[in-house]
Amino acid sequence: MGKGRGGDYSAIIIVAKDKRDGVHYVIAADIARRTPDQTIEKIIDYCRIYHIAIFAFEKNQFQQVMLDNLTRRAQQADVPFHGRPINSQTNKQARIAGLETLVTQGLIAFSRRHQILLEQLRQFPLGKHDDGPDALEMAIQAARYNPGRVVGFI
Repeated sequence: MGKGRGGDYSAIIIVAKDKRDGVHYVIAADIARRTPDQTIEKIIDYCRIYHIAIFAFEKNQFQQVMLDNLTRRAQQADVPFHGRPINSQTNKQARIAGLETLVTQGLIAFSRRHQILLEQLRQFPLGKHDDGPDALEMAIQAARYNPGRVVGFI
């Protein structure tokens, strides 16, 4: 979670996998430094706009607290929200590096609007931040099991 100017980014990545051709379309790549409260509000906004089927998150203690908060606030706002933890057991750098094959094969479609994500991908693994590529890999992992549906990852 981003805390001030020097903290990590909060990365919200929304992907839809086309059932027909297997392409993962990156619908949103919202990477910014923000508080957990601001992140929750952004996620709720995206759920309103895109009717996200699954919103995955990395399973760890802090994220579980955030998920509980997010679920409660989405219910209060009458916004459908379906959170799903992902327990990543492989090396983060190896997972992100695995995206290269999908990109080379044209199975991930980006938008030029996603400048921070594209920059972090270009700089990987030597860049200072990899929050966007990490979230992208996990969003694609979640989309793999939910083709034809919009999925998000934080």
